[in-house]
Amino acid sequence: MTSENSRSAKIEQLQEKIRKEAEEKRKEGKLALAVFMHDLANLLETDKLFISSSDLLRVYRKVIEEGEIEINGMRWPVSSLITGTSNAGSLAEMQ
Repeated sequence: MTSENSRSAKIEQLQEKIRKEAEEKRKEGKLALAVFMHDLANLLETDKLFISSSDLLRVYRKVIEEGEIEINGMRWPVSSLITGTSNAGSLAEMQ
């Protein structure tokens, strides 16, 4: 197993552990914490996309320099993504 495959497998194990803990917190009624933990597990997915640190640094540098990120061919200001995702916990609590 290569180091990249090994790292990907470790990330998947961590994601599974976090998701299980998130489900436990949801059952306990701790919804905000459950949503946060679920989002954290999803955030780790980006680590699997950029196993090579040079790829990750190139993408980060582009986002920082341009202040925009491209998703599915559309360019978005980074500030709009931060605003949109920062309200996810509040939205989940209201539902």
